[in-house]
Amino acid sequence: MPDHVANVSRVAVLRAWSPGDDDVVPSRARGIGIGELSESVLRDVRDDTLLTIDYPRVA
Repeated sequence: MPDHVANVSRVAVLRAWSPGDDDVVPSRARGIGIGELSESVLRDVRDDTLLTIDYPRVA
């Protein structure tokens, strides 16, 4: 992804989002580095959790 969006260094994942919701306020948050990302981490994102994934910018 850094090749396509060089200015982005964080991606946020919120599983329980719906276009009909006026407010989405997760009750938990977790931040990880790109090296910690795995399929099991993504599968473990709960409905009320915001997951942020940070990775270094490409210069």
